Amino acid sequence: MTSLPTHPTPASLSGRTDEFSPDAPFRMLGFAWFRIAGQIPALATPFYIGRGVAFHEDYRSEKHRPMPGYAVLKICLSDGGLIRYADQKQRRLVTGQATLRTVGDTGANDGFDPTHRGEWSFLGLIFRGDAAISTVRGFISRYGYVGEFSLESPLMRRMQALCNQPAHSIEMSASEGMNLVNDVLAALVRNAERDTVTTSRLRVAQAVERTIVDNPERIYSVDELSEIHGLSREHLTRIFTQEYGMPPHQYMLEMKVREAGRLLRHTSTPIKTIIRTLGFTPRTFYRVFRQITGVTPSDYRERSTEL
Repeated sequence: MTSLPTHPTPASLSGRTDEFSPDAPFRMLGFAWFRIAGQIPALATPFYIGRGVAFHEDYRSEKHRPMPGYAVLKICLSDGGLIRYADQKQRRLVTGQATLRTVGDTGANDGFDPTHRGEWSFLGLIFRGDAAISTVRGFISRYGYVGEFSLESPLMRRMQALCNQPAHSIEMSASEGMNLVNDVLAALVRNAERDTVTTSRLRVAQAVERTIVDNPERIYSVDELSEIHGLSREHLTRIFTQEYGMPPHQYMLEMKVREAGRLLRHTSTPIKTIIRTLGFTPRTFYRVFRQITGVTPSDYRERSTEL
């Protein structure tokens, strides 16, 4: 296979290779430069992959060489990383998280967390290509600079193996290089979408619960809750059950019975008043209370008094 040096060499980028020097604030445990044959500039193309450790706060991505048109992915193999945003806010990075940014983007920078005891281990991938850069910018716009990456995935094992090549040069065809970058970006997007769905589902379930809790005098039907929250009956029931382990109507009844039990145990509030306060009809209250507790409200109060 004919190999074309389609990227600048390390020396031509800045004239220095201090990341490999003994006194640098980090060291590389394995790295390689990609040599892509038949490269098409618009396609995703890997440039460099490396696995290393940082152990000093002087290690920050903002000190990387100027490489316009490239993007950098760092996957945390351990805790100890930190991302700093342009508004001075910062966030600690933990094992399995990944940072994604285009070189020159001043919105955020990752580096070593000076409060961390020990080293920060990471895997870095640098790549370029119009489509890949567009995907990176879209990811940042929608999800931010931090994503999740499975350390046990076959893709991760493949990248670890690339870092451990005996020679610091990897020859690939254009299609192989494109597939590697696209697979990495697809994994990040897939994980972000999964987390977004989970977060959205939790927020919906919590909003439904808040409606129930904030209106103790109401007995909501599932249809009423569905209309309030703009969801179909089936979708609302499925989301709520996934988060709380039971359908919303059952959750509401059990919550009301718990409150009735508290009032029966700790106050002298008449049962009729409790029924009215919790929005029940007498017949429904007695039936539901006995179904859940196994005793009538009067027996429940009497037993609590005896204790």
